[in-house]
Amino acid sequence: MGSDLYVTGSAAGDLLLLKLHDDGTCVSVLGSTVFAGAGDEVGYAIEVANGEVYIAGSTLVGSNRDALLLVYDTNLNLLQDLTWGGPGDDTANDITVYDWKVYVTGMINNQAFINAYVPEPATVLMLALASVGIIRRKRT
Repeated sequence: MGSDLYVTGSAAGDLLLLKLHDDGTCVSVLGSTVFAGAGDEVGYAIEVANGEVYIAGSTLVGSNRDALLLVYDTNLNLLQDLTWGGPGDDTANDITVYDWKVYVTGMINNQAFINAYVPEPATVLMLALASVGIIRRKRT
């Protein structure tokens, strides 16, 4: 029977997305794509849900990193790319999807955050968890 798998990482400074097929005896590459932004992009985590592939990572903007969320369809077509961050280094380190909401965790200016992304309507709710445990909310 077999199943398709998706893997992310970095290749030559661009974010790499591979679509693989495991038929039980061997794994073959069905396709690949890269996300080449203005700087160095890295994919740290991946989740497949609702017919879409979600990637959490980071992109280099000037001399700082910004958190990155990419959404692809299962044919590796880019549907959406979102970045956010402050004046320091920011990363999106992990991702999960539950009840049509995308939850991203990572660091903004060395403070942990949880981000909930709802694809329709396109809104982003960011919860930045300060080191003293205060929750700040930002809706964009």
